[in-house]
Amino acid sequence: MNERVSSWLGMNLSAPIFFPSISSVKTQLSPLAYFQLINSIFRGKQFLISAYDLVRADEGVRSQFLAERAKSRTDKTLVLMDSGNYESYWHAPEKRWTATEYHDALSWFKPDLAFGFDYQDPPEREDDHIDLLLKQLTADRDASAGAFLIPIVHGEPAELPNLITQFATFGDLQAVAVPERCLGSSLFDRISTVAKIRRNLNSLGRHISVHLLGTGNPLSMALFSQAGADSFDGLEWCQTVVDYQSKQLHHFSHAALFLNQGRWAQAESSYEVKTLAHNLDFYGDWNEVIRQAVADSSVEELVVNSFPPYAHASCLIHGVWKNGK
Repeated sequence: MNERVSSWLGMNLSAPIFFPSISSVKTQLSPLAYFQLINSIFRGKQFLISAYDLVRADEGVRSQFLAERAKSRTDKTLVLMDSGNYESYWHAPEKRWTATEYHDALSWFKPDLAFGFDYQDPPEREDDHIDLLLKQLTADRDASAGAFLIPIVHGEPAELPNLITQFATFGDLQAVAVPERCLGSSLFDRISTVAKIRRNLNSLGRHISVHLLGTGNPLSMALFSQAGADSFDGLEWCQTVVDYQSKQLHHFSHAALFLNQGRWAQAESSYEVKTLAHNLDFYGDWNEVIRQAVADSSVEELVVNSFPPYAHASCLIHGVWKNGK
């Protein structure tokens, strides 16, 4: 466990790590506006941006993206690029988003890290699926423009632990990503799947980081970290508002109830900007709290102290603390 905490992908960063996601889907502002905000409020940390939003931007906006990318590089803000399939699904489901378009974004935006191009309906046979993953991994690495590649694996919960282990072995992986929704129906099903993936990967004799896509709930982050996940990304920071005291997420319009918990209530900024800044402060701090709890093997204590009693009681009933890494 402590080896996992001490280094994330050899970058002198400690796990677990949360990447606030930037997207044009179901959000308040434009991707460029989010980028500018993060460069101002969250600089020196990390975030995720979609290749689809970059490629679909017009020339003027693209030049602004590049200017913000230069700022993030100067400030040593870690930029992770998503494959773009999520935005493509919501914006243009009838038009196929291709790996070629994704590779184009890699070539000119040059992120620090990037997910591999993923196929959300992979072959049913495991051997065929692994062959597809390996073929795409090679193509993505060739087009990566120096970015560290983290391939995404889709699949059924029962199949994922063995599938990912086989892929990690043949692909000589340092990290792999899985959409949270693929891990099972309930939170506890998903925790169990993460724990199985971690045990399988640990059997290879080296640490392989596990990233969960679409995970931004504070309790989920803590419990998945306990189970063995190393990093997360999510849109909750820009879709909801967090109550610092309860660690619960509420409707974005409820931010006026909670802004006085932080430093942004009196700021001369718009309601949206103050809410987003409030959330970024929370996630930056919460990330550190979870990291320390993982290092101290005290995630259970964190859950007891941070969430309502029923959360810990349910974890006990479902054997969460027995899901060793």
